[in-house]
Amino acid sequence: MYIDDKWLTAKGVDLDLLNDGVVGELSAKGVDPNFARAVTCRDIISYLKSFRRDGQISIPHPPRDTVLISMLKDLFFNQTIRVLEAGGFAGAYLFVDDIENIVDQPSRKYREIFAKELAYIQFRMDYDAGIKRFLTIVLTTHDNAAYKLSEAWNLAGLATSLPMSPDSPNSIKVTPPTLEEMKEIFKAHLTYYRLEGVICDPLFPFQAEAIRRVAEESNFHPRKTLARANRIIEAARSKIQVEEITPEFALEVISATPEPITEPSISIDDIEGGR
Repeated sequence: MYIDDKWLTAKGVDLDLLNDGVVGELSAKGVDPNFARAVTCRDIISYLKSFRRDGQISIPHPPRDTVLISMLKDLFFNQTIRVLEAGGFAGAYLFVDDIENIVDQPSRKYREIFAKELAYIQFRMDYDAGIKRFLTIVLTTHDNAAYKLSEAWNLAGLATSLPMSPDSPNSIKVTPPTLEEMKEIFKAHLTYYRLEGVICDPLFPFQAEAIRRVAEESNFHPRKTLARANRIIEAARSKIQVEEITPEFALEVISATPEPITEPSISIDDIEGGR
């Protein structure tokens, strides 16, 4: 509530004066004034889009439109760190999910480039993030990609300073959910989307056995299981006679409905503009 402009105005706060004061404070901490203004006005997205000719921030960028890409390291690992420090933060966790999208497709050469770049930002003295050890980086991926990244990390000569492998002490292996845990995941999603005031079994419209079969067909992979469950619900909704999702109906939908086409992973070439 305290950063709501209407609330501040109602309390007699001069927004222009306040914003100018915040920009001044951030600039004094080494933040670029233009980025400081974007942060102050809570409009960083528009600021980023202003550096693209197409006014977008999607990847890959248009050919030869690399201004924003060239700025990102400074914006994130210098400017953003300074903003957080000015706000009283002593550190931050950076969670990067689905690392396999980076390391699975490119060649070993590009995995090594990625590993070196990650280490350079985190441990060298060119960025505030590294100088101040501000970020704790958490990478999530599957075993195969983790070993590929570990190999690149070793080839880059970084294993002695900080081990990175699925077997190292700083790695945590998360096992697939059990059937009971998968049911709890279903309950959470169904409860969230269920109409308020509806009283029914927490797993409705799924029979418990249907959840087991869908989970087994998906190797208990949470994302794949939930994606298939969503398609099954949509199929059931389109058939008036289906009042409850049985194992037979669930398997019928899975076998009859093509899996969604997954977009190809973005390579380092796509991000950096290629050669």
